[in-house]
Amino acid sequence: MTHIAQFPTKKAFKEAVEKDPDKVFISDPAVVGPVSGRVSTVLATLIARGEHHFVVTNHPRRDWYGNVKLDRSGKIVVE
Repeated sequence: MTHIAQFPTKKAFKEAVEKDPDKVFISDPAVVGPVSGRVSTVLATLIARGEHHFVVTNHPRRDWYGNVKLDRSGKIVVE
């Protein structure tokens, strides 16, 4: 499920995650098994479930999308 972030642009979201992923909140609108919270917590929870990334967008426009995952060094990145 695509997570929702309250940022006007992907660039703003990416910069906030680079600065401190523990301060960026995202929500999951899924009905079954939603995982909402701080970017770092959501990614850790999904990795524990066997998923290695998640998609995020803005609401309600959904005019940008980002893929959040860990890079090879273990740092959270937005692509």
